[in-house]
Amino acid sequence: MNYKIGDKVKIKTWESMRREFKLLCSTSIDTGEDLLFTKELEKIINNINRVITVKKVCENSYYTAHELPRYHNHCNNLIDWRITDKMIEDINIYDPIHSRYEILDL
Repeated sequence: MNYKIGDKVKIKTWESMRREFKLLCSTSIDTGEDLLFTKELEKIINNINRVITVKKVCENSYYTAHELPRYHNHCNNLIDWRITDKMIEDINIYDPIHSRYEILDL
């Protein structure tokens, strides 16, 4: 686990993860960690500019985020979306040089 509660991290794009990991089906990417990155999650991530704030660090090697809504799983239980280290870009979004270009969208 590389991040702590309150850290802001940027999630990789669907295309980036598709190149890096196995496409399980047209709507899911298998990152090899018992958690899938889905098209539904990609849509939510896109709507928040790919940046999330870590809400909880879970012992099973995943994070939950303030910006991600809860959803009903196949058993109709309301649960949090889960993000793993493999889904996070390896950049510090608060690096002054990088952030300046992110803000300017260059």
